[in-house]
Amino acid sequence: MIDIHSHILYGVDDGSKDASTTQNMLALAYAEGIRTILATPHYHTGMSPALAEKKQRVFEITKILAQITAPDFQLFLGGELYFSSATIQALDKGLAPTLNQTPYVLIEFPVYIEFSYIMRAVQDLQNAGYWPILAHIERYLALKSQQNIAELSDLGALMQVNASTLIGGGKMPRFLFKCMKQGLIDLIATDAHGINHRPPEIQDTILLLDKKIGKTLREEMTELKPKKVIKGEVIK
Repeated sequence: MIDIHSHILYGVDDGSKDASTTQNMLALAYAEGIRTILATPHYHTGMSPALAEKKQRVFEITKILAQITAPDFQLFLGGELYFSSATIQALDKGLAPTLNQTPYVLIEFPVYIEFSYIMRAVQDLQNAGYWPILAHIERYLALKSQQNIAELSDLGALMQVNASTLIGGGKMPRFLFKCMKQGLIDLIATDAHGINHRPPEIQDTILLLDKKIGKTLREEMTELKPKKVIKGEVIK
């Protein structure tokens, strides 16, 4: 399992609060079968350079903690970008992070944003040379339509779903399973924020996905496509 959306760096956003929490998150993630984590702390345009420096320092420490947890545990750095009119300029200036210094960018929006705004954001990012991944698409009212998701997918945007969303039944998991069978969901990630709140757990989701959509398709979303994101390889 490769987790491409995680707030495991401590003291830099609303994720892990301290080094002890991060260490516990790493231990839990490894026990859940996760072997690679892409740390994606929140980024808003206008954040101070001092915070960016702190993220880098905490990332280096967390890499050491990951190695202490297990020698085969890998950690990479990225960010979850709250999209605005200034995001592309921040990316071009190197202020906003891409995922592991690849063209991939993990983007989030306000829950109630209009579909047309998401479409323009995707197109503007692509025109600027970036490859957008839409974070936790299940949250957006505009993406509760399979047609809208398909339209964005046709443009080349990638869709990420949180693992915890798929557990527990209900309309949303059924809708997402249907989208997966149509090839409209690309990535499953934990979006982990701590031990008690949205922990880095994935095994129950993996077992459910293997049952609902099959192991081959599930592996594409949890292993094969995430590996291409880390390497900066094109996902068709």
